[in-house]
Amino acid sequence: MRVISLNTYYLILITQYLLLRTYNFDTKQQIDMKKIMVAALAIVALVACNNESGEKKPEAGGTDLSSNPVYKEGLALVGKNNCISCHKVDAAVTGPSYRDVAEKYAGAGPETVTALAKKVIEGGAGVWGSVPMTPNSWVSQEDAEKMVRYILLLKK
Repeated sequence: MRVISLNTYYLILITQYLLLRTYNFDTKQQIDMKKIMVAALAIVALVACNNESGEKKPEAGGTDLSSNPVYKEGLALVGKNNCISCHKVDAAVTGPSYRDVAEKYAGAGPETVTALAKKVIEGGAGVWGSVPMTPNSWVSQEDAEKMVRYILLLKK
């Protein structure tokens, strides 16, 4: 199931409304080309303002993480393994946001990192609601631990 943002949903509704308003069903004629152009411009403006197209570069505690090798490697692995289709840094999508996970497991030791990495590989359910996390069996334990360490860096 594809999850769309509320902004995208409203964008679709507004588009449908504006396009239906430009057609007169009684006379079966176009009402006004200006309305179509205004609708098109409104759509373009709303799409341009929709800031959900990419992953934001997070900052934890006001420090720049971009030079941290754990951050760099984890971010690359998260992108490579398509984790961002279900998780975002600051927003819950299908799964929890990375920041929520980082807050929950703040100060986690090596055994927690290993357990979370195992959950990344095997999947699981119940901790963050009823939607299960699908298994990622192709991910190695080492890579999963790198991704978990990256996520834990994102604590506010």
